[in-house]
Amino acid sequence: MPDHSQSGMVFDATVLSNFARIEQFHRLAPLYSKRGATTLMVVEEVQRGIQAGYSRLEVILSSLAPAGWLAVVTPETAEERSLYVNLLATLGAGEASCLAVGRMRNMVVATDDRAARLKAAKHAIRVTGTLGILTRLVQEDIVPLPYANELLSRMIHQGFRSPIRELEPGS
Repeated sequence: MPDHSQSGMVFDATVLSNFARIEQFHRLAPLYSKRGATTLMVVEEVQRGIQAGYSRLEVILSSLAPAGWLAVVTPETAEERSLYVNLLATLGAGEASCLAVGRMRNMVVATDDRAARLKAAKHAIRVTGTLGILTRLVQEDIVPLPYANELLSRMIHQGFRSPIRELEPGS
């Protein structure tokens, strides 16, 4: 797991949704205020989720800058756009945009998507995911380990396919 305590973080929809669906999205702000971002493509994905009936995702939209802590960015430079288009061949728009922005702006990408993580490794992009963020919440004394494990259990119950059932002490 990369040390993302001081890095900028660009979030994909899955990680944001995992916290929103269990009504714990507010836990991200203490860690990523002024450093957290997502892409316009992810925002569009979240909006489609809300339209499909996932109303708990609305907290994501209410956390967007300028009023909230989560900046919205897009692949802007020619290099970002080129990498984004290249990644679209194998990834969804949200994951591709997060990887392109993360790579070119030296940000950590928060994704649980296996294909995105494999592409990140090929492009030397630092990644973390829901488990890494839960671990960071414990390390930063934002939540105690037993509560983090309760949150993980709730995420799993909501459909998060976690490779583990509990975080280890000291992880």
